[in-house]
Amino acid sequence: MNASDHEQRTRALDTQRSFLVTAPAGSGKTEVLVRRVLALLATVNEPEEILVATFTLKATGELLARIVDALMAGRGEAPSDPLAREAWELARKAAAQDEARGWQLVDNPHRLNIKTIDAFCGSLVRRAPLAGTVGTSTVLDDPTVAYRAAARAILRDLEGDAEHAQQVEALLSHLDMRFDRAEALLVALLGRREQWLPIILAHRNRSGLRAELEGSLLSVRRDLISRCREALAPHASALVASAQWVASQDDPGIYGQALAALAEAGTLPSPTADDFPWESLAGWLTTQTGDLRRQGGAREGFPAPSGTKDKAMADARRAAKAAFKDLLEALADDGVALGAIQSLGALPPARYGETEVRLIEALLVLLPVLAGRLLLAFQELGGVDHVEVATAARRVLGSEDTPTDLAVVLDTQLRHVLFDEFQDTNEAQVALLASITRDWTPGDGRTVFLVGDPMQSIYGFRGSNVGLFLQAESGGIGGLTFECLHLTDNFRSAAQLVEWVNDTFADVFPATADSNLGITPYRPARPFQGAAAGAAVSCHCFDEATEGADEARWIAEEIRAVWKDSPDASVAVLVEQRNHLRPVLAALQAHDLPYQAIDIDPLADLPVIRDLSALTSAILNPANQTEWLAVLHGPLVGLPLEALRQVMQGGKGKTVWGRMRAALAGDLLSGDDRERLAGAAQVLGKTLQNRERKPLAQLVEGAWLALNGPSVADEAADLAHANRFIGLLREQGDAIATHEDLQRAVAGLYSRPAPVSGPAVQVMTMHKSKGLQFDAVFLPALNNRTRSQETPLLVWDRYETGDGAQHPLLSAAPAIGDDRSPLLSFLLAQQARRAALERARLLYVACTRAKRRLYLSGSFGVTDEGELRAPSASRLMGLLWSRIGEGAEIHPARDLPGADRAPADDGLRRRAHRMLPVATTGLIEPLADYAGIIAGEQAAPAMSWEPPLALAEGSLVHEILQLIARDGLEAWPDSRIVDLESQWQGQLEARGVPPFAARDVAARVVATVRAARAGDNGTWVLKTRPEAASELPLWLVDEERSVVIDRVFVENGVRYLVEYKTDRRRDGESDAAFGERLWAAHHDQVERYRDALSRLAPEPVQPCLYLPAEDLLLSAPGASRLPG
Repeated sequence: MNASDHEQRTRALDTQRSFLVTAPAGSGKTEVLVRRVLALLATVNEPEEILVATFTLKATGELLARIVDALMAGRGEAPSDPLAREAWELARKAAAQDEARGWQLVDNPHRLNIKTIDAFCGSLVRRAPLAGTVGTSTVLDDPTVAYRAAARAILRDLEGDAEHAQQVEALLSHLDMRFDRAEALLVALLGRREQWLPIILAHRNRSGLRAELEGSLLSVRRDLISRCREALAPHASALVASAQWVASQDDPGIYGQALAALAEAGTLPSPTADDFPWESLAGWLTTQTGDLRRQGGAREGFPAPSGTKDKAMADARRAAKAAFKDLLEALADDGVALGAIQSLGALPPARYGETEVRLIEALLVLLPVLAGRLLLAFQELGGVDHVEVATAARRVLGSEDTPTDLAVVLDTQLRHVLFDEFQDTNEAQVALLASITRDWTPGDGRTVFLVGDPMQSIYGFRGSNVGLFLQAESGGIGGLTFECLHLTDNFRSAAQLVEWVNDTFADVFPATADSNLGITPYRPARPFQGAAAGAAVSCHCFDEATEGADEARWIAEEIRAVWKDSPDASVAVLVEQRNHLRPVLAALQAHDLPYQAIDIDPLADLPVIRDLSALTSAILNPANQTEWLAVLHGPLVGLPLEALRQVMQGGKGKTVWGRMRAALAGDLLSGDDRERLAGAAQVLGKTLQNRERKPLAQLVEGAWLALNGPSVADEAADLAHANRFIGLLREQGDAIATHEDLQRAVAGLYSRPAPVSGPAVQVMTMHKSKGLQFDAVFLPALNNRTRSQETPLLVWDRYETGDGAQHPLLSAAPAIGDDRSPLLSFLLAQQARRAALERARLLYVACTRAKRRLYLSGSFGVTDEGELRAPSASRLMGLLWSRIGEGAEIHPARDLPGADRAPADDGLRRRAHRMLPVATTGLIEPLADYAGIIAGEQAAPAMSWEPPLALAEGSLVHEILQLIARDGLEAWPDSRIVDLESQWQGQLEARGVPPFAARDVAARVVATVRAARAGDNGTWVLKTRPEAASELPLWLVDEERSVVIDRVFVENGVRYLVEYKTDRRRDGESDAAFGERLWAAHHDQVERYRDALSRLAPEPVQPCLYLPAEDLLLSAPGASRLPG
């Protein structure tokens, strides 16, 4: 069966025309792109003539894999299915061109020019490093380090003789000398400088600044009035009639002056009538909250008829009130007119305030200097951010009048540009596209193909602007115009789901487009799939008094029911914000439901990270009493509360450190408490001595090791979390100077998805779910509040008036304690409107992830009468309530067992100096003195944070073998291993392996695990034994570092130490040569493990290497034969 939009899809294959394709959720956008590329490959001389730009590595990998798969299929037999035959025909022609021109794309897929937009910009800059000024700099993982360095550098100029010191003083005075707030605001600005820097640089002529800015204000104000006037035209006569009545009264109310002008004019004034108070007209019609009035009162010029004894006057008043009420009802029924009235109530002013202008003048001087300081910070760090790379990419292409040599070369090399997810572009990216295609003309054989869905534009917080999609749709880009195609068929979801989304979101989305606000109307889809059994959408309401626990427990129970009916069903829980997931994760754990959370579980909440954070803050600031007490009372030192009280009350000193020393000098403590405090004082004293001489990461790691940090970890995974924390300190360097800096940095650490041995609930934010699909989707916490955003230091916008002119608008944050300026209020209202529209689009994205079932839920307030309080329109549930509220299921509050609630933390999570898990007790030697590490005499072990593909494969194999050893061989039949291949592929992708590579790596993992499970050696290594342990943590005393041994067990009086290896045999290499090479590579490492284990275990230790891919077990040279 052909899709109903088959003609549009076929049209998109015309390789001589440029298209803009609107592809809503589930419409097969990727397939359209793949077919377009195949069609183009059949026409070009070299594959590099085609550029496909994406936004993510995942999208790049998926496109690459699907094109390569199609080329391989094109060399085979034609499929019998007519739809599949169309795609095969395209692939056949592309494969024929591939063979004829000798490209060998299957063997050399890198010749397919498919890149992320960031990677493409980087490739341009590398081709002209001097012109771009970025050169071969790497992209920083966390550019906020550079942002903070630049902000601090410019704020330090307050005390120098820099030319801009006066402007720094003006900024700080505006912020009540709050250096921390000034730094935070400047850091936030630097991350979006591609948006404001062009505006700032265009207004550096300070002599005409005010006139220029107010000229833009007036143009925007008049354009808005013109649009509102047009929308109100059908109601103009009624407005004038009511205004004339009010103006004729002895007491015309508080709006009399404005209404008198309207009455005198006899029609709505011209937009250029700058003195007419349009805001007063809006106030006459609406309440303070912006809602239409229900009727007019004396304040609006409509006194009560009962207020006069004159019958004729009373009748006239009654008629006027009725006419005004009819006008209000007519406006209420006209959504466009209602929006116009609300816009009139929030018009920008025609002039700037004095305080606002002074701060803007200061920022016009400071911000270009700030951008320059950022370049110096980049230079010191040896890296840049994506914004700098994109800016440099535009610079290396030159201008329209003076293109560079690279621009000329690129113009001859590129013939076709395809842009995926075009709705998520920003102004700089569209400008880059315009630069690349500036000389392209229709019919010259060069084409642009843009595909996206404005209804799925959800990255405005990153600077994307859906208005650019709408502008390209109506007016093109540069000199190029596009034929617009609209896909309509939804191949993903069941028919009932598609129809529900159509009915619901037609009301949620505005009716008319507006590129300034990013308003896109809803475009309905057609279901391609048939109807699913049962109800497709359900809504569930819970009492907010349970703090989400009832809702979370219900979700867990429903997921269990879904899996009971369909064991292989894919299930996802999607939320707007991460903090909405806490009760859900607790419920999943309580119900023993496996889940994988992507950037959800914050490491900051883990005990080991809290301990390290307290230790780090104490080192950063010896006067931070709270963190010092946390270190002493926590598991690293373990000082009881009574001993701590004695130290604080009996010891003398201004800081905790001073009181510690005083307590040790006297007789305040004795026995174990004194020993604990003395040990901590020795470690912390040496650490503080080196504060100014050693990197923070080295100090913290040395102190943590010296205080027996690894031995108080809850589980082996905590060691990995601790290494990530230390790695974060190492990456951030001097950027972490305060407790607040540390909190900001640690807030970005999240746990990584762990491997599971079966179906798992996918837990993520709605933003992360973009591009994914699941059989059942749960959307909880839809009635929760969202965090409010802080007002930025500089607020900017670009407004396109009806004549196509672009007008920049600038405003600044108010001084502390001051009210917002009228212009700032207007700009923030515009931003709030855009954010509300984007949240509606985000909800659409979340709902359209579902294939069969969609569960909507939220917690509500309950009135004294037991009724639910209707959700606010500002909540996601409020957007849907008119459609789903009537049929929602209300769940009465119920008491939950404590296991369903998030576990409480009593502050005494673990006993200090507790050893590792029971299975390892007795194998760990007490830690030695680590003064050498703290003083820098010995180096702490380094970590590799970005493993290559081989390491990712080996890591996953290790984790799976650990699961098999834990569960038992019987729980892992061969069929189960095969069934988990797709899931393991997903886990590899979640760890950063590109999709096209993850598929091959996952296949190798399956082959490796099957070989181990079926082999004699694998069976012997993995079988269950009473004293066996997998992933055993061990401390190497001589090297002062922790390691993890893959497998340890005792058999026939011998303790076997098994290390898993995923090395590959070289071509023609014999068993003997292979074993000799492996032992040469790993002998020293394994011998160190053996020596450490031998000192702790009574049995003789025999090390061996196990290669699961070949089921090969290798004993050390000269060792006895292994029984396996």
